[in-house]
Amino acid sequence: MRLLLDPRLRRAMFLLWWLGWLIILYLCLEPQPEMPLDLTDKSWHFLGYLAMSAGIASFCHERRCVLGWTALAVLMGGLIEIAQYFVPGRSSEWGDLLADAGGAVTGAAVALLWLRLVVAPLRRQAAAKMAQPAGSR
Repeated sequence: MRLLLDPRLRRAMFLLWWLGWLIILYLCLEPQPEMPLDLTDKSWHFLGYLAMSAGIASFCHERRCVLGWTALAVLMGGLIEIAQYFVPGRSSEWGDLLADAGGAVTGAAVALLWLRLVVAPLRRQAAAKMAQPAGSR
C-alpha cells in the first residue's frame, strides 16, 4: 500500500489521467457516436467525469488540489460542449454539461473519501516510521 505514496507512481498516474482526457476528447468529438451497453448519453457523460475526478486521487493527495482539478474537469466539460457545436452529427447540450458537472463532483467526493480513508493513514504511518530512531525500525 505504501506504493500509493511513491512519487514515480503518482507521475505515471498523472500521465494516464491526461491520456484519459485525450480519450474522452476523442469520444466526445467523434461524429455520430454509438452508445455502447444501452446507456444513455447523459449516463456516459456522468460516468466519464466521475471516473476522471475520482482518478485525481491517484496522483493528487491534497484536498485543495483535488478540488482544483475537479474545477478543471467541469471547465473542460464546458469547452467540449462548445466544441461539439461545431462537429457534424453532434450537438451541444446543457444537460450534458450538467451530467459532466454531476459526475465530476461525485468523483471528487470519492477521491476525497479515498484520501481520508486510505492515503492519510498511510502518510501517518510513513511519518511515524521516519520519526522512529534508526535502531528501533
